[in-house]
Amino acid sequence: MQDIVAKGFISSFYIAKTVTEQIYNDILSFDIRSHYAPSGFVVGVLCEESSSRTRFSTESAIQKLGGNVIHFSSLEETSIKKGETLEESSELWSNYFDLIAIRSQKEMVPYIVSKHSTVPVINLGDGGNEHPTQGLATLVHAYKVFGKIRGLNICLWGDFLKSRTVHSVAIAFSALGANVTICSIPGISEQNMTLNLINRFYPDAHITFVDSIENIRDDIDIFYITRLQQERWKVEPKYEKFLPSYCNKLSENGIVLHSLPHNNEIGSEVLYHRKSKIHDHIKITLKTREWLLCQYKTAFDNGMSLVDNTCFNEGVYGGVY
Repeated sequence: MQDIVAKGFISSFYIAKTVTEQIYNDILSFDIRSHYAPSGFVVGVLCEESSSRTRFSTESAIQKLGGNVIHFSSLEETSIKKGETLEESSELWSNYFDLIAIRSQKEMVPYIVSKHSTVPVINLGDGGNEHPTQGLATLVHAYKVFGKIRGLNICLWGDFLKSRTVHSVAIAFSALGANVTICSIPGISEQNMTLNLINRFYPDAHITFVDSIENIRDDIDIFYITRLQQERWKVEPKYEKFLPSYCNKLSENGIVLHSLPHNNEIGSEVLYHRKSKIHDHIKITLKTREWLLCQYKTAFDNGMSLVDNTCFNEGVYGGVY
């Protein structure tokens, strides 16, 4: 637990190094109502993109814990608009915030901020790169249902090129020994940056690329579906809908997940299918962010250091970026 408190939460590559069964159990049993303690803990939340679940779960959790939120919706609201660099601003923000949570339009912004800030940073999604709190939440959900990660069969369905959520899920599950099948939109090459990094740091990872439902194995434990990221495509590609009949590919206890929001990639028949745990996933993702924020606030309230910048210079995490 203290490892997560001490280091920024930027990438699923880091989650894979630190997550334990105890953390899964702590998150699943976490009740934020028993952790309210008013204090001077201040979190700066930069949310450059439209958001419901990620923004509201983060900001409500901070306030339910007794902390304080300063929200800004664009870097243009800061002195960056006047010519200050992101690196300079990151150092400056450390004077005002005890923790920074960032949802950025561009890739790598949370990492740059974390390198130059003296307070920890949580990545709430950076462009089409990663969304590590979603990666952790999906691990927690899988553990709740199956009691393990290693050996599970998970199929990532949808926009693997532009979707940061599936990147973080792919990293986390590959690193922890699951069998990952990717059924993406047509034309997505296996020479993808995320896949290249997974293969580099986890050469024994079990990843299979398929181009149709017929080529997906018949014992999938988790179908993880993502929408087409229209806001990141200049020309919208052809996109296959996930049909209810595809649930026949699931194992006996198999489940369907989706990070939401959804568009035309699923219909109500999938959203409310007996195998769908999509709405349960919202609750587990909320609880995951509540627990994570509580670790930082508890450390702050106890006078502990919240940051350890050595994590940016060593190990898998430093090597990735």
